[in-house]
Amino acid sequence: MLCEVCHEIFRNSYPSKPSDHHFSVHELQQAALRDCYICGVLWYGVSDLPPDHPKANIDAPNLKRAPNTKPISKHDIRHRAVQGNEILELSFAVDRNGVDNGGRSFTFPLQAKSGGCSYMLLTSFLLTTSLDSHDLLAAKGTSGSTDWLSSMECASKWLSRCLRSHNKCQTAHSTEHTRFSPTRLLEIGQSDPQKVRLRLSLNQDSNNTQYATLSHCWGASKVLKLTSTTFERLKTGIEISELAQTAQDAIFTARSLGIHLLWIDSLCIFQDSQEDWQQEAALMSHVYKNSTLNIAASVAADSNASCFPKKDTSSIEPCMVQTAWIDKYNDTYHLYYDDFWDATLKKMPLTKRAWVVQELLLAPRVLHLCGKQLFWECYELCACETYPDGTPPSSHLRWVSGDARWHAFIKTGTRHVAVENDSNCKKTTLLELWHGIVELYTSCNLTYTTDKLVALSGVAKLMEQALDDEYCAGLWRSRLVTELFWFGPLSNQGLSLRPSPYRAPSWSWACLDGHISPGGYHTEGSYGTLKPLVDIISCDSKTATGDRTGAVMNGSLKISGWLASVQLRPDPECMWKIYFDGKWWKNKRGSLYIRLDCIFSSSEIHCLPLFVDIHQAPNYFLACLLLSPTGNRKGQFQRIGALGAFSGALGLNDWAQFRNVANEPWLQYETPCGNDMYTISIV
Repeated sequence: MLCEVCHEIFRNSYPSKPSDHHFSVHELQQAALRDCYICGVLWYGVSDLPPDHPKANIDAPNLKRAPNTKPISKHDIRHRAVQGNEILELSFAVDRNGVDNGGRSFTFPLQAKSGGCSYMLLTSFLLTTSLDSHDLLAAKGTSGSTDWLSSMECASKWLSRCLRSHNKCQTAHSTEHTRFSPTRLLEIGQSDPQKVRLRLSLNQDSNNTQYATLSHCWGASKVLKLTSTTFERLKTGIEISELAQTAQDAIFTARSLGIHLLWIDSLCIFQDSQEDWQQEAALMSHVYKNSTLNIAASVAADSNASCFPKKDTSSIEPCMVQTAWIDKYNDTYHLYYDDFWDATLKKMPLTKRAWVVQELLLAPRVLHLCGKQLFWECYELCACETYPDGTPPSSHLRWVSGDARWHAFIKTGTRHVAVENDSNCKKTTLLELWHGIVELYTSCNLTYTTDKLVALSGVAKLMEQALDDEYCAGLWRSRLVTELFWFGPLSNQGLSLRPSPYRAPSWSWACLDGHISPGGYHTEGSYGTLKPLVDIISCDSKTATGDRTGAVMNGSLKISGWLASVQLRPDPECMWKIYFDGKWWKNKRGSLYIRLDCIFSSSEIHCLPLFVDIHQAPNYFLACLLLSPTGNRKGQFQRIGALGAFSGALGLNDWAQFRNVANEPWLQYETPCGNDMYTISIV
């Protein structure tokens, strides 16, 4: 469905040049509220709140059209080749203050029906499903609605097709990958269809165990969990109705798909035993990686929220547009937002939860319960009920591609596969994958910040194997010189104290809360133009258990390199002025980039160059750490930030001049080690 303003784009003359669209936030909001497909997407270019939210218009200028008002949205159309076919792309710029100088961009490809590429509607897709409807009706008792039975038929076909014909997905469940079974599983309706019981799978033959897992938001709800008190009841069997709503919905989903074993963290890990939690957390990568399916309760904000509200089937129908241009060939087009996958999933409560990142990455198949429709992901297919045969051309996917995950987590774990000899699995590509995961993961929230490394340990174990490297509190041992150069989160509220309690050494990104940006240098020899300027003498981290990827108790890095004394002073014109080599310097024309991690107590800051990038010689880029003395021991520091210096910054015409700068008397270090280098420790 389109509003009248959007319909006009496809009438009269072909829009061969940029044209005005809506002229006020109010107009756009009203169109979005009337379910205009395009305006419903564009609305999020002017507000983070849904159009029906009571506070959506607060402080929004340009609410109603006034004479000579600037348009808040414009559109343009162009031809583009995608996967061998030429398609039209309708692009929009949106800004609540007017789009004269640009705005946020949105793109809607238009796939011509006559071009031979059409997307089946759900109704025709379901005609070929083989799921027994009696199974669905039997499962109905665990969910309050029958609206979703046809959706489960759709999911059943995805699962069946994947198990039957997806080679990569079958590799993930080859014999050597199915020798694991979780310590405990929930058995669904075996003795009584209305009951579930806890089954101990330890020491049982688990070669052919098929089970589903659940990813969900716990919230603050008081629900039944596995404890020393409830253990015997759960083992004997309890009514499904006694469980939290998301658990009931997961049971309905699993039974609908013919899966009779289910793993739910709150019901399969003792919630009153730290020892059991640590033991099971270490097995997390195996639990999800060896599951048949992960059920993601994406829409549920807490354990008592339903994943299956009353369903409007019209919301999943593809948007079809019939053009009526007077000066252009006309056709029926399938119109879609190219970022619809991201736009759907990123609004879900579940995808804001840090623990879920590794759960969704490691599971061979994921079924997202998104409230309006189901989304499916496996190593070979991304689909939803609107596009059951797969997402349309040029669609963007938020998560790491199935192919990248398969190479990292499956192929490198099979026998006789050498990473170095596989062009699709270069270590640089794996590092790019890891850094993308870190960015995604650190953008999410953790209830307990001490879980910072634990909640990613499953992925870290597999990446350690794929990279053939040693994991060091979130970084990689053989690449520490470049791995240390990461940037902490930007904050509009200014710097804060380093988070407490301790969860990682200051040189690890895991010591901070908020979005982390890895430096982007994936190997020390990138393009043969990176020159390391430090020597890593030792890197030690003590974990709470024997698991190197688990919670870190303390860590220390001993390193030797050049060292300079610097001071920082806030400056309204250039953010920071820096005292270096006996002078105060301003950040002229962006020659310096400084990002601080936290409030620092000492003015006696030290600067340690890590490496220099000379791929544009004679120009260069110098990557440095900013350090503050701990005061506990001479030459012992904490990282407080990162500094990047471009050619000519700080009066350095040649990066090698750094070794001869004039330092203040308070420069400290453990020992000098020749060549103007010093040994220090960072904790």
